[in-house]
Formats: sequence, structure tokens, C-alpha cells
Amino acid sequence: MLSYKPSKQFATRMRSVLKKISIFFRRKILWLLAIPIMVLGLLLIVYHLAYWNKIYPGIYLAEIPVGNLTKKQAEQKVSAYLEKNLPHETEITLLDSHEKYSLKLTDLNLQYEATNSVQTAFDLGRKQNFWQGLRQKIQLW
Repeated sequence: MLSYKPSKQFATRMRSVLKKISIFFRRKILWLLAIPIMVLGLLLIVYHLAYWNKIYPGIYLAEIPVGNLTKKQAEQKVSAYLEKNLPHETEITLLDSHEKYSLKLTDLNLQYEATNSVQTAFDLGRKQNFWQGLRQKIQLW
């Protein structure tokens, strides 16, 4: 039976080669992981800069798409829609077991506050922590 015992020099050289191969693959794996993470990070930064002063897309107020608009533009759009489509002479009927009450919206002094609604729409995806806001933006998209 033949036996082969490598020399110490050969064993040391093999360990060195294996270590270099290991480092090479570790670096390659790190780059393969780092590049997609950097691309996603860059996309997030660009997305946030694009909507810095705008409402995120996919947001509606009373059937009005306000995504991609500034707060001022959205407020004007919502106000114009309400002036055109909200009937001021609408009556609300309240029924009791014995009586019936009719009230006009103008008598109740009901008002739609476009400013508050637009601010709430603008805050979607902004007031939470990073992960909750990101999840909400993805759901809106």
C-alpha cells in the first residue's frame, strides 16, 4: 500500500490558495448582494425626491384623483369638484318612531374642509416610521 504524505510547504500553499478562493467568492457574493440593495436605495431616494412636495400617486378624495398634485393644486381641484357636484339644497330626513324631521344641509351649516382632507392625503406615507410608510406607499401604488 502506497501512502502519500504532502509536505508542509504543499499543505501551506494549498491553504493559502483555498483562502484566496474563499475571499474571492465572499467578495463576489457581497457585490451580488450589494448592487441590488444600492439600486433599490437609489430608487427610493429618487421616488422621495420626485414626490417631495406632492401627494403620492394612488390617492383619491371623494372619487377625485389627487395623486401627483401639490397640496395647493389638490385643494383647488377638490374645491372645484365640490362646488360643482355638492348640492347645497339637499335635505336630510330624520325619522323617529312618531315624527319625521327634514333638515337642509345649509341649515346644518355642514361644510367640507378641503384643506384638512388634502393635508390628510398628503400625510399618507409620511407620518409613520420608515417601514410603515414604505408599506403604505407600496399599497397605494
